[in-house]
Amino acid sequence: MRVILYLFSFIFLFSCGSAAVKHSKVGAISFFDFQDRRTLFWSKAKYEDFGKKLKLWDKYVEGRFSSFYDAFIWSSIGERGDADERMQEFYKRITLHYNFTLYGLYEKDLVSANVDYRAKVKSAIHKYQTQINDTPFAFDVYLMPLGLTSNWGIATVGTYKGGVLKSVMILNTDLLNIAPGKLDSIILHELTHIDNFQQMGLRNYMKIVQSESYGLLDLLVLEGLGQYVEDHWGGDVKNFRGLDKLNRAMFDATKRLKEELNSRGILQEVEERMRSSEKLSTYGHCDRYLDVYEEIKFTCLDIYKLGAEMVSSYVEKASLRSYLALSREEKLEIARNYLTSNPSDVSKNILNHSKLHY
Repeated sequence: MRVILYLFSFIFLFSCGSAAVKHSKVGAISFFDFQDRRTLFWSKAKYEDFGKKLKLWDKYVEGRFSSFYDAFIWSSIGERGDADERMQEFYKRITLHYNFTLYGLYEKDLVSANVDYRAKVKSAIHKYQTQINDTPFAFDVYLMPLGLTSNWGIATVGTYKGGVLKSVMILNTDLLNIAPGKLDSIILHELTHIDNFQQMGLRNYMKIVQSESYGLLDLLVLEGLGQYVEDHWGGDVKNFRGLDKLNRAMFDATKRLKEELNSRGILQEVEERMRSSEKLSTYGHCDRYLDVYEEIKFTCLDIYKLGAEMVSSYVEKASLRSYLALSREEKLEIARNYLTSNPSDVSKNILNHSKLHY
């Protein structure tokens, strides 16, 4: 889940020089499909070198939506300022190095497939409503090629023209096309966040997120709930198609990029900031959130795992629907009590740092 205020009214415009974004509607769910833009890009860029591919990506995929990609995707590393803008550009180049390699290996699956996700989203919503909570959903879905970022899916609240707020789900068609077994899990996870947005009221939710009171316990509650639902209803995601080829492609792309960065004398700087090439596929909104805390002894994986265990302990005594119906204050109190009654090093560290705010 990521919460970023962003003006979405641009989406209804056609993009000069590239394929249009397809708009369709299924009930109260609107879909905006960017996949034709990726197909057009690859038809132009397939046999070009990396520098040319990068320029064609900017033209045909991002185009007039570049500010959207900057806000949601390439800002995954860095905060603000010239130095961090430079790191964001490195992150983009590294991600797209991987991505273009994958397009070459998986052209049929990634570029030519253009999967119709509408039925899959509708099916996941039906599963959520019948097995988890009968929420009458109304939100927008953006089907976008986002590369090998950490973002399989994003749930957020978008600001549209006239100040209208809407729940938004963004699905990374690159990752989901290569590992379709993960799709159900991702959609269900993000639906828990959208359910939370709607129950709290979008405007009220945004006030809380932007307030100083929003902190680590909120993250534990939100992501723990999403992880619990994903674990219990998401199905088997262990058998990802093409995992071996994916790993080889990432290894080769990493090697080539390190050679490029070393020739420019900036390899050490990039490695120090990103810590390791493996972080490229794991660093996301949660890691960036935790970066503001000093001397933490837990990771985002700990947040997800511990939060899911917390929800599970509550559901054993009550029900998931009753947990979903609780107020934010009640959920935060449950989180405090759970961490206090489970005095592991991670629990203690989270409790200590929850006194600080993002």
